[in-house]
Amino acid sequence: MLRRSNPTQREDIFGPSQSWEDAEGPGSSGAAPTKAKPASTGRMTIGGTVNKSLFLLAICVITAVVAWDMTLPEVSGGQTFGITSGPVSPMAVTFGGAILGFILAMVTVFKPKIAMWTSPVYALCEGCFVGGISGLYAMQFAKPGAEGMLADTTIVIQAALGTFGVFAASLVAYRTGLIKPTKRLQSFVVIALGGLILTTFGSMMLSMFFDMPFIQGAHPLGLVITLFAIGLAALSFIFDFDFVAQGVANGVGKWGEWYGGFSLLVTLVWVYVEMLRLIWIIRSMVDD
Repeated sequence: MLRRSNPTQREDIFGPSQSWEDAEGPGSSGAAPTKAKPASTGRMTIGGTVNKSLFLLAICVITAVVAWDMTLPEVSGGQTFGITSGPVSPMAVTFGGAILGFILAMVTVFKPKIAMWTSPVYALCEGCFVGGISGLYAMQFAKPGAEGMLADTTIVIQAALGTFGVFAASLVAYRTGLIKPTKRLQSFVVIALGGLILTTFGSMMLSMFFDMPFIQGAHPLGLVITLFAIGLAALSFIFDFDFVAQGVANGVGKWGEWYGGFSLLVTLVWVYVEMLRLIWIIRSMVDD
């Protein structure tokens, strides 16, 4: 079974891929997917997946705005979006959303046909996580204002623009065939992602005993690692697109649209968090 770069993309969920040649060689055409079953009632479609993805993204964004509002009023002197008022611990919102989101993600991966019910709740949890972590990063560059310290919202805007820029570039690369989701590329991404995870958790564990600013802090090595992570996330988008095309080609039921949207949201949040870190590192290095 072909291992995917994103754990949500288990091949046994949508069946074997029909969209690209499995082998690279003389028989590989490198052409865009052509074999797809005709759309019919009750079957997954590209349009339906796009709609579900936008719906889940809207839930995530709206929840993130509310979470931002809930966590910043006390420290930002009232610089909020005017939705809520009472301050809540940003760490509680961030880690609570991350933990609950992870649990729901695991449930969805192992029970993909219930994605219609779990993916909206997952989007809510990720919204809390995104809103909370955005506030934490924004306060790193807070500036004094008339009513107190004002969070710098530009880092959030820059990260959001960068995220959708990576998404758009990946989609163009996939649609034009510039980057093909082949076995060789999948193997590279899986190995590289495994190395990145080991490096991240290893540095976290070591940082409990040693000072490691070159990995955890604003350091050129941290910048390189973050850029590498964004590159892997961009490649993961390629496999997300192919995963959805695979489900459509294999005539997966409507539940596949929700699962496809869920898979895309997982990667979007990953890219956004890496973008936040990238901008934080660059600005911190420039300020120093």
